[in-house]
Amino acid sequence: MSYLTNYIKLIRPHQWIKNLIVFGPLIFAGQLGSIYDIKLSVVAFVAFCAMASGVYVLNDLFDLEADRAHPKKKMRPIASGKVSPSHARLFALVFMSIGLLLAVMININVAYILLAYLAVNIAYSVGLKRVVIVDILIIATGFVLRVMAGAIAISVVVSGWILVTTFFLALFFVIGKRRHELLYLGDDARSHRQTLDNYTTTMLDHFTVMTATASVISFALYTLSPETIARFHTSNLVFTLPFVIYAVFRYYFLIYKKDGGADPSAEIISDVPLLISIILWGFLVIAIIY
Repeated sequence: MSYLTNYIKLIRPHQWIKNLIVFGPLIFAGQLGSIYDIKLSVVAFVAFCAMASGVYVLNDLFDLEADRAHPKKKMRPIASGKVSPSHARLFALVFMSIGLLLAVMININVAYILLAYLAVNIAYSVGLKRVVIVDILIIATGFVLRVMAGAIAISVVVSGWILVTTFFLALFFVIGKRRHELLYLGDDARSHRQTLDNYTTTMLDHFTVMTATASVISFALYTLSPETIARFHTSNLVFTLPFVIYAVFRYYFLIYKKDGGADPSAEIISDVPLLISIILWGFLVIAIIY
């Protein structure tokens, strides 16, 4: 059982929550009533989960030495020696192949998005993770690609404001994680992640405020845009904004008051007020649109 547990940890299933944004275009395109589109979105979600898991394994292989120097990450399956690098490479190949195969089953353009996601992450692991600021922009781009995959899967055009909101919100989470790493690792920060040597807590504090603000404003502009109002025949989406503001403020609170931010996926799942606000926002969005 412990042998199987190591391989389950390797693919990080708790991180699959990130891929739920693949369903965003389905909801905001008003297609929740289409069983066919729901099926396509589910397949796209599973495809991204498989590809992302393959990428996580690749990242662990690239970061093997750095993870061994990290007080927590040294317990990861590869870094701890519980899974051999050769087995990990095979595991990564299998999961990435599954992801691409499922994407091709939807349409070739979804496969291109997954390949772009893979290419961006390989570029990140090979060198871009060592380029200050570019490293966080690359990670945020991965979330935009998820939304694009969800849109292309069901052949809808996603609003530019949704893409902008996704990008800034992802940056907000990533910057919070960088800040936590910088504080947690202290003088050993650079040995784990080279770019941390170029960041300061003050700089990241400013970045956090900027991206949190941009996330809220861009979503507000989406709800108020004439295009959105015309599409849904209502201006009531603006009433979902308080839940967005609360969720962003709550995560900000977790970063600065509860020493959070280390793992955004875990934070969302474990913090009850944050999770409730997201669920209520989702229900309200569906109620207004449908």
